[in-house]
Amino acid sequence: FRQALNYAIDKKSIIQATARGEANPIYSAIYGPEWAINPNLVKYDLNIDKAKALMRDAGVKFGGDGTALWNDQPIVLTYLASVGDEAGKLGAELQPQLLKVGIRLEVKLVPSAAFLESAIAGDGDLIRNVGARSGVDPSTSALFYTCKAGWAELVMGYCNAKFDELQGRGLAASKVDDRKKIYNEASALLNDEAPSVFLYAPNVFIGVNKGLTGVKPSADPNYLTFNIQDWA
Repeated sequence: FRQALNYAIDKKSIIQATARGEANPIYSAIYGPEWAINPNLVKYDLNIDKAKALMRDAGVKFGGDGTALWNDQPIVLTYLASVGDEAGKLGAELQPQLLKVGIRLEVKLVPSAAFLESAIAGDGDLIRNVGARSGVDPSTSALFYTCKAGWAELVMGYCNAKFDELQGRGLAASKVDDRKKIYNEASALLNDEAPSVFLYAPNVFIGVNKGLTGVKPSADPNYLTFNIQDWA
């Protein structure tokens, strides 16, 4: 069913609607640095027929009007996010997309101070989360997807011992080639099991005084000064 949701969602349309086109689609929580990107992941390009076929395989039935049914009841999911312009646009964009596979989506936006509590309480089925530093190093994906990570344990209910093992091996490895092989396997696992619907990584724009040299982009915009010793 999770893979079906991926095939039902048009990432290109979402990127245009929520990020004005200034983002790149991702297919796993491991999407950077460049050496860590697995080029062989399933892209889950929009495919309504395949989405419905996977839903049927999972036991979903469809009514005469196209409504998706589980135990003869309409499938209604709740999209949960903290209040914000992008979050609202994402919810509005997902509603008609999921309706094409017979799923009705309700949008619930809560104040940021109440978001985590609502997520842990299970107030949402599709919960918007932002892994702001996930592109810095593949090991950061452990903060969300290892068995004892708060988000995985308390919100998603996701646990895969193999992923945890790979994370441990990745941290212990020192050579980039070794880490690449390990994290490519971990990325493929997330891509296949789809504990999240991975959408996109936004482009980051940084303004620099024309008299300043040596500034280099970083995968984490919060650490723009990582090479400050080279600035002049």
